[in-house]
Order: sequence, then structure tokens, then C-alpha cells
Amino acid sequence: MKFFALILLLFNVSFSDELRSLTNRGISAYKKGNFEKALEFFGSALEKYPLSNEARFNKGLALGATGNAKEAEAMLSSVRFDRADRNAEVLFARARIAEAVGDAALSNQEQPNISEARKAYQTARSLYAQSLDLKRDRKTVNNIEILSQKIKHLPEEDPNEQNEQNQDGQDDNDNQDKQDNQDNNDDRQNQDEKNDGDNQDNQQNEKNEEDEQQREQRQREEDERIEDAIRLLEHYADDARELNRPPVQKAVPPADGRNW
Repeated sequence: MKFFALILLLFNVSFSDELRSLTNRGISAYKKGNFEKALEFFGSALEKYPLSNEARFNKGLALGATGNAKEAEAMLSSVRFDRADRNAEVLFARARIAEAVGDAALSNQEQPNISEARKAYQTARSLYAQSLDLKRDRKTVNNIEILSQKIKHLPEEDPNEQNEQNQDGQDDNDNQDKQDNQDNNDDRQNQDEKNDGDNQDNQQNEKNEEDEQQREQRQREEDERIEDAIRLLEHYADDARELNRPPVQKAVPPADGRNW
């Protein structure tokens, strides 16, 4: 019996050391921004220990960081911890990935996908709310408020369709203006064309400034998502060691009650 107990103890120690090593190397790569390498380490950990929720959780975060949103969601949605606060963190991570999907749907200024963005934002808000039910956290509350504002300011219809309608109306007006003003002298026509060109230049400059601000905002949000993931990885790295640590066996006193 003692022999088998010793074998089990050595197995648990080896299990913990190898899983911890792969996890730590993955975290190190993640912190350096090498998400592909982190994915390799976390993937290796999951291959070796497929029953480890910690390995599954870490790989899900890495998948999200490398842009594999669907795979990340599938991986994280299968993670179930015994502790409510850990499950709250899983929901939080899933929400961040869904929010990133919504941001990506709006990243193309010429052809933003409004319906996809709205769906992703609503999913993210729901996941944040579920996380909040399990763990009260001010950051989660802030994220819900931000998402609510994002959803509120989404246009009700595809802006491309509206732009086409506006362009058709503008073309009709331009044709009418040309017909009405065909007797105007060449100097005035040249002046009007110059003014139109100036206005277009101003509008283009304003659009460029807005695009730059939106790019900076998206970069800040992406940096926050990465910081959140690193925080989760570091905060719970020790949990894998605790879960795999063998229980301490208490000494059994002699039958006569004396404590030798």
C-alpha cells in the first residue's frame, strides 16, 4: 500500500511540475506579445493534460489573442471550474472576445457590418452580466456601461444604403442645378467648382482625423484586453499547482491512544 501511495505521489508531483512549466512558459510568451508561441505552450499543456480546465482556459485566451474568436469561444465555453469566481473570469474573457468581434465588424469605415457588431456587442453585454452575477467587480460594471453606449450609438440601418440614397438625391440635385445655371458665366462656375473642391478637402481632413481617433481608441481597447488576459493568467497561475498538489496525510495515533 505504501508503495502505491509513493508512486501516486511521484506522479502528482511530475504532473504539477510539467503543467506548471508549460503554463509559465506560455504566460511569459503572452506577456511579450508572442501570442502564437503562447498558444503553442498552452496547446501542448492541453494535449498532455486534456482534463485540465486551467490548460483549456489558457488556450482559450491565447486563441482569442491570435484572432481566432470562434475557436476561443468554443474552448472557453467548455471550461467549468469548481469556484464561482473562476467561472466569472471565464465569462469575462468570453465577453472580451465577443466585444473584440464587434469592434472588428466596425473597423472597415467604408463597409462596416452593423448587424454583426450589434449581435456581438449584445452577446458581450450578456456575458458581462452573467460574470457580474458570480463576482461583483467594478471593471465588469464599467464594461457593461461602455457596451450599452456602443449599442446605443449604432446606426439603425446600414450606412452604405443610406449613402447610396443620399448620393442618388445629390446627383438629381446636381443635374437640376446644372440645368438652372447653364446661363451663368464661366467665372462663377469656376468659383463654385473651387468652393466644392475646398469643401471636399475639408471633409476629407475631418474624416481622416476621425479615422485616426477611432484607430487610437481601438488600439487602447485592444491593449486593455491584452492586459486583462495577462492579469487572469498571472492571477490564477498558482491555482494549477494548488489543484494538483497531493493532500497531506495526517498521522494515525496508536491504538492505545498514546502519541509517540
